[in-house]
Amino acid sequence: MKAAIGCVASLAYFGFIGLLIAGNILGDCFPDTEHICPTDHERNVTILSVFFGGLLLWGLTAYAFVRVGRHLNKEDD
Repeated sequence: MKAAIGCVASLAYFGFIGLLIAGNILGDCFPDTEHICPTDHERNVTILSVFFGGLLLWGLTAYAFVRVGRHLNKEDD
């Protein structure tokens, strides 16, 4: 059951990260509002930073859950 909950949580998390990335890819630019439009390079860097930042946060969270789970299992013995 724990594995299924973890898979669903990971799927939801990476779905959210995907939405953030899609927002950067599909972001509209309105030059009439005197807003500086991002270049393709700036969008690519933002997309990569969102992806790798999200992956790092996911990995650290998973590592913390594994450590806590092992600690709780030791106390049960």
